Amino acid sequence: MSATPVTPSWSPMQRCAALSSLIILIMLMTGCDIGSRDEPLISARLYLGLTNARGPIPPADLAAFADSAITPLFPAGFTIFHTDGQWQTSDHTLVKEPSAVIELIYPDTEENRQHLLTLIEKIKTAFKQRAVLLEVTHSSINFY
Repeated sequence: MSATPVTPSWSPMQRCAALSSLIILIMLMTGCDIGSRDEPLISARLYLGLTNARGPIPPADLAAFADSAITPLFPAGFTIFHTDGQWQTSDHTLVKEPSAVIELIYPDTEENRQHLLTLIEKIKTAFKQRAVLLEVTHSSINFY
């Protein structure tokens, strides 16, 4: 009697998140160099809602965007977290929506700073977003 393989029924977004996590894990395990210990690194998180005036943004659209827009700008890797977020409008209405956080870690160079600004504009255009929240911190990262 042969065993029947079990195939998980993951959505495209879950597959994208799992693949991104796997890539970063492989980078960590193989010592992939995204910056030396003496080089200043930046950790940037981009927060975006996954709805717009047309309705929910399909997971496949975000996955395709990651392939076509994020990867060319930050080929060393990134992670997309799928979250639930909320924010308050100027008239104090509370808005809750599915969200995504794109985390990037990269050397602090002018080229990467420009890539980050380009990515923000691409997100706003592709997903019809009025704003993208950007959180930037200086990071100390070591591989063990």
